[in-house]
Amino acid sequence: MQEKKAAHESYEAFADRLIREAETRGEFANLPGFGKPIPNLDKPRDENWWIKDKLKRENFNLLPERLQVKLEIEKLLDSLDAFSSESQLRGRIGQLNQKVREAHFSAADGPATLLTEVDEENVVAQWRARLVT
Repeated sequence: MQEKKAAHESYEAFADRLIREAETRGEFANLPGFGKPIPNLDKPRDENWWIKDKLKRENFNLLPERLQVKLEIEKLLDSLDAFSSESQLRGRIGQLNQKVREAHFSAADGPATLLTEVDEENVVAQWRARLVT
């Protein structure tokens, strides 16, 4: 049941009392971030920080589809070490090549971008070469 403010009590005193009682009950004891520095405290003030933070947490990207696929291809080539098997790598390449084909047949929604399918055999050869070294 929610406690009501006494008639003689100011809103500030009421809020302070509720906070003090919650602290006594330990309701603030294990909050996330407790004892850690406040992130980005030393950075310049940004009015849209909460929008950027929400987009980052939701892993939302505002890139046009063709640029997004191009970025995914670059990330694949930069992270070949993350693949533990050739079949896993070939599966990911197949997914990306399917996205490239879909992007070719969709309406262009961004700047003109040269987008070609990933050369599967070439990438697999690079992956194998990294395993040897």
